[in-house]
Amino acid sequence: MLKTLLATAAMTFIAGAAYACPNIGFSGPTINASATQLYSAQNYNVTAGGSSDVSRCGIRTYNGVSPTGWVAQSPDFELNYYKDANYSLELRVVSNCDSVLLINDGDGDWFFDDDSNGSSANDALLHINNPASGTYDIWIGTFGPQTCAAQLQIETY
Repeated sequence: MLKTLLATAAMTFIAGAAYACPNIGFSGPTINASATQLYSAQNYNVTAGGSSDVSRCGIRTYNGVSPTGWVAQSPDFELNYYKDANYSLELRVVSNCDSVLLINDGDGDWFFDDDSNGSSANDALLHINNPASGTYDIWIGTFGPQTCAAQLQIETY
């Protein structure tokens, strides 16, 4: 009886943890932009962070990194990107906290960064060379479980 109870509790915990993970099936506010439109940086205000501990979600980036930090279950933004020029795509976070950036592209690849934004040691930056047209789900999170005001900056060059 105790084994059954423990097994049920464990399965409930696992199902709950999986449910709380970033979900690419959910929608966020949509940004429709082309490479040429983003040649002038676009800024979007957002609350960074959330209740999902990404380190417990089993996500692996295209280069084998296991993301850490806290994000919402739904993407903060969905970028519908149209490649009308051969530019690189850069996404930056500017905040007063330790931000993280998690992205899932149209091919299902994950990208993650914690502290690469040179203008702020605790902010995130992702640079994507030769980005394809498609939908990019974007989560702006925090390294710890707190939330903070932040700004997502998207630019091509």
